[in-house]
Amino acid sequence: MLASVQGQFDQINAMTYDLSGPYGGWVTWFNSPIYDGGYTFPSAPTELVPSINSAISNFVSNGVAPGKLGVGHPFYGYVWTGGPGVTQPRQSWPSTNVPTVTEPSYATIISTYYQANLYHWDNVAQAAYLSITNMPAANDMFISYDDPYSTQAKISYVRNLHLGGLMIWELSQDYFPSQPAGQRTPLTTALKQALATPSIAAAQLEDKLLSLIFTTLPLGLYRVEWCTNLSQPQWNTLTNSLAGTGTNLTITDPIPATAPARFYRIQTPP
Repeated sequence: MLASVQGQFDQINAMTYDLSGPYGGWVTWFNSPIYDGGYTFPSAPTELVPSINSAISNFVSNGVAPGKLGVGHPFYGYVWTGGPGVTQPRQSWPSTNVPTVTEPSYATIISTYYQANLYHWDNVAQAAYLSITNMPAANDMFISYDDPYSTQAKISYVRNLHLGGLMIWELSQDYFPSQPAGQRTPLTTALKQALATPSIAAAQLEDKLLSLIFTTLPLGLYRVEWCTNLSQPQWNTLTNSLAGTGTNLTITDPIPATAPARFYRIQTPP
């Protein structure tokens, strides 16, 4: 249906959050994971758990233009507790002892629950969570939420698939009024930094070997190109589909001794 009427819309934002809950036959799962990792429900072994990628793939495979799609990004999380004791993703529970879920803001999660030793990153789902063990087990907690790292990973995902962008629900949940100016909105700041990436951090030329250092994002893909004439550039690919790490990357270009001056640019997505 959306494919047939997409011409009437400037953008189509997907609600890619609230992707889990304590429903019958389900498992503990993330609020807004990028990937499903091939995991299925205990009650439906052929049905994959929800993810951003499955939702976006469904839109695109049915004819919606990627450039019109916005990925939904929550500034709140899910706190799972109760039941038989849940501390991890992909845990099941008996129908007679069901966990509960509350939905605090990111600011509340960090202020109330966060400790560095409780933090985990799920490489398969590309999602952050806290794992808290208490006594009795019914007081255990599995807390699924988005942090600055997952925020930047989502920007990379959007860029790599040529999607239209990302939309947020909602800005006030990222606000820490007691923090000094410049530290009060960490998720929004992470988005801003991600949108400014890539940028060249340093370039060094020694004995005709150029070292180019540039900023990257987790899940990002980059292409480095060069040309010799900026007025009529013909860009040549130095390296393609270079995977980002969230830190600076260095690439080298052995320039021939007789080569004219070169100009470089970094593209994303490739």
